[in-house]
Amino acid sequence: MSQHKYLNYDSKGRCVVISNDKPLSLYSLQKLVGGYIEFVPCGDYTACINEDGLLKKLPVNQAYPQFVGDIVLGRMHHDQKTEENVFIGAGVVRHAQVVT
Repeated sequence: MSQHKYLNYDSKGRCVVISNDKPLSLYSLQKLVGGYIEFVPCGDYTACINEDGLLKKLPVNQAYPQFVGDIVLGRMHHDQKTEENVFIGAGVVRHAQVVT
């Protein structure tokens, strides 16, 4: 089973690598960003952000100033069997600079 690695940037730009055997659940993603989630293209990756971040007046994310609040970076994958899009983490960490 492959390891999924995600990058979780808090609003101050600090990064934590999250490793999981399975893609993160909806509940886990909501906890990480602090509310309802929205997926937004971010270069070669997909950012999972707080859907209501602007309404909640969350602070600008220092690592990714186009977003507010905490974000999770991963990749979107289309599962041919289920015809669903799945937010996976494979391949993110080797391309990203981890900010501490």
